[in-house]
Amino acid sequence: MKKHDINEPTQSGLQKLKKRYAFKEITSICAAEDGYLDIRDYKSDILVTGMRNGLEIYNPELQRIGRIHLESDGDFESVYAVYHPRKEYFIVTLRNRQNFSDVRTGFFDENGKRLDAGFGIPLKFPCFNVSVDGWIYVLDIPDGRLYVFDADLNLIRSIGKEGEVKFLRPMDVGISASSLYIPDEHDYNLKVLDTGNSGEASSVIKFDRLLAPKTAAPDDSGHIWTAAGNSNRGCTLFKFDPGCNLVFRKHFSRSITRLLIIGSNLFCIADNKRIIKYRI
Repeated sequence: MKKHDINEPTQSGLQKLKKRYAFKEITSICAAEDGYLDIRDYKSDILVTGMRNGLEIYNPELQRIGRIHLESDGDFESVYAVYHPRKEYFIVTLRNRQNFSDVRTGFFDENGKRLDAGFGIPLKFPCFNVSVDGWIYVLDIPDGRLYVFDADLNLIRSIGKEGEVKFLRPMDVGISASSLYIPDEHDYNLKVLDTGNSGEASSVIKFDRLLAPKTAAPDDSGHIWTAAGNSNRGCTLFKFDPGCNLVFRKHFSRSITRLLIIGSNLFCIADNKRIIKYRI
């Protein structure tokens, strides 16, 4: 297992383009109070959760272009979601607004109709991501386990309870062509799993001395971005090069709970209720 301590970085630019209080009109903002707003890529637009029985779509200029009402049998809010481009459906974590312990996972088509599909395993509070080849990575946060499914929902393996890779409280799963990036909030590091083409972890690199990392995302040039910090003290945004060397870091007075990179744009969920857009 390789370890990389964080040293002083060289300088690199980070230009703020636009800040939009995109969620001020949303009444089900209680999801944001616990830090569960989520953003993912949706056909080069932004898929946003935290909505009552629905998802919202924003373009890269942070203009809302659509809303998808999710078919459900109760008063739920979307917490985490991802779009599967090959199968053309959404996978969504839904939480009961009246009973936060009632958490469910649903599959929905592009019109919000519930599909007869599932992972076939119990999940406590999962978030998701999908690789370019259609594999689905399901991170069950409280259980500290990562499940790997192929595009047909066959369970390939689980990671995190046995072997070299163990999680204390994993918070997100970022994906590049050959690696997974998993910030472990309680282990104070960012774990990078070299998956190759098999979905198996062949090596682990740990970036140590990250205080409570919560999110990670690779960009098109192979750089790794992560945000870490205690919400009461703000957070620090880190950028690592493909060789795992720290290139850049910047401290923010606000918390950052999720990163999304589309092209040269970096989108951050800040203070759990607004999106900040940067040029990278």
